[in-house]
Amino acid sequence: MEVKKSHEANFLKYFLYTLGVIVLLFYVIVPIGSAIQVLSSDAYDVATDFIKSDSIVISKVGQVKQFETLPHGRIGHGTYKKDAQIETEVTGDKGTVEIILIMETNDKMDWVVQKLYIDKVIYRDYETE
Repeated sequence: MEVKKSHEANFLKYFLYTLGVIVLLFYVIVPIGSAIQVLSSDAYDVATDFIKSDSIVISKVGQVKQFETLPHGRIGHGTYKKDAQIETEVTGDKGTVEIILIMETNDKMDWVVQKLYIDKVIYRDYETE
């Protein structure tokens, strides 16, 4: 009987250890990897320049002082076109907002902003303008 309890305890210990590693991967390592991908992309550079100069963003937060340290989103790499979704917290003179930019490349492979969301409300839809 004692041996069976020992095996059950070991199984439970390893199961919980494995579960902890999986949780760590999904909640710590994956977001950091996503942030590294976003930060190292040319889309992020275009996004930050756009955010700093956009009149709607400036009216909401004032002059931009800081971007979130670990932005997130995705960068899609297609054969003829790339697309990106950049999500970052922006802090300015007047406060802080969450900004989401939907972007894609044009025929010259330059990044173009398609949509601007501030605190999950769409403010600009360049596809319909």
